[in-house]
Amino acid sequence: MNESELERLEHIVASLAEDNKAAKVRQVALDKQLAELAEENRTYAIQREKDRAATEKRMNKLDELFTGQWGKLVESLVEGELVRLFNQRNIPVDGIAEIKKKTDPATGGDYQIDIIVTNGDCVVAVEVKTTLDTHDVDHFIEKMPRFTAAFREYHGQKIIGAMAYLRAN
Repeated sequence: MNESELERLEHIVASLAEDNKAAKVRQVALDKQLAELAEENRTYAIQREKDRAATEKRMNKLDELFTGQWGKLVESLVEGELVRLFNQRNIPVDGIAEIKKKTDPATGGDYQIDIIVTNGDCVVAVEVKTTLDTHDVDHFIEKMPRFTAAFREYHGQKIIGAMAYLRAN
């Protein structure tokens, strides 16, 4: 190999070394950009999860507000007609009780009846549902035996359970 070929080869090797050094610098810069993008992505994912959780919380509050208000509306519609309807069916009642929630002696939790219609000898415990299904009926049947334990003021009276609904499945 002659001297000019050797110089040319040395020049190529030097050029390749420069290219390699420049490639390493570019690689470091790309790695840094990639790390920054990964961090931005993590930050974005965390914020997106916080936003999703906040949105879900707001939706749950709206749902509770709607269903709670809807339930109160349905109860009011039923309550307004109960005394008349029971009297028409020869179940004499004269009023609607104000207190509808007590402590359940069996569980220590709340025991709630939507509407309690009364007269001197008879109490009608009414559960109100927008959409009635068999689970609701089963639950009501299970809870009725504890009624007089929760509402001691009705002990010794005839207790009738009733369910009112707008729609049944």
